[in-house]
Amino acid sequence: MATARAPWRDPAQALGDATVWASSGRRTGGWEADLPASHGGTVWVSTQCEGWGTLTVDAGRYGTSTEHCSEQPDGSLNAFEGMGTRTAGQVKVTAGPGVTWAVAVGWNPGKMPASDADDAAMTTPEN
Repeated sequence: MATARAPWRDPAQALGDATVWASSGRRTGGWEADLPASHGGTVWVSTQCEGWGTLTVDAGRYGTSTEHCSEQPDGSLNAFEGMGTRTAGQVKVTAGPGVTWAVAVGWNPGKMPASDADDAAMTTPEN
């Protein structure tokens, strides 16, 4: 009996009402994008990946995370609170050769982005 595949989810959906600073779209390989300075609040890094390998997201002063990807699309939502900075930064993404991925970085002045219940599956890493 075949197992149903999980649907691919755009990680920007998990950001809810946060202001999206950068969104990669679905891709392979590496990627870099500029991030603005923040003035407190919470910076969110949302990921989605599929394929065997790893996805590493380095958001500079906001933190670094590594996802272990598999054949089923899966993702996570990481928060970095109270990270006020006066200077802009960058997000740098690297992925293994067999990994398809997407990353979104956002900011809001509060703690948790308002997103619908369907996005809750992305808030907990499962891989």
